[in-house]
Amino acid sequence: MKLSQEGSSFAGPSGVLRCWIPSLSQQSQQYGAPVASGLYTPGSYLVQNVVTVQPTAEVFTPLANPLPEYMGYSIFTMLCCCMPLGSAALVYSLTTGDANMFGHQQIASRNSRMACIINHIIVAVGLIFCLIYIVCIILPVVTVTRHSQL
Repeated sequence: MKLSQEGSSFAGPSGVLRCWIPSLSQQSQQYGAPVASGLYTPGSYLVQNVVTVQPTAEVFTPLANPLPEYMGYSIFTMLCCCMPLGSAALVYSLTTGDANMFGHQQIASRNSRMACIINHIIVAVGLIFCLIYIVCIILPVVTVTRHSQL
């Protein structure tokens, strides 16, 4: 197979990509530099074989018994109780769903447990704030209005 002087690449008989690399004497002759005698013979070239390897495809199988994600619980606590902690619980719920989908049992278990714990804490904190609101705001207002009516 004949190669052009620009150094084009071609496929050999086995289908392997071969690259033509011009020798030093050919490169220097192209640009008008003097030829170094004795180093390379004119017309010699190196051939390198290039093999392309495709990455293997990883196959993930979902868990047979997926762990609970607590997605609805997390959205409820985020909207009704506490936005910052609810969004943290929502992130754990989303990562639980991803781990369930990719078959990572340990990661799904850890994230599901964390989403549940954070959601329970948020609901408890929300109930405590509701009780404090009732005791500190509503009860005094009710007692003052009853005493003013008498």
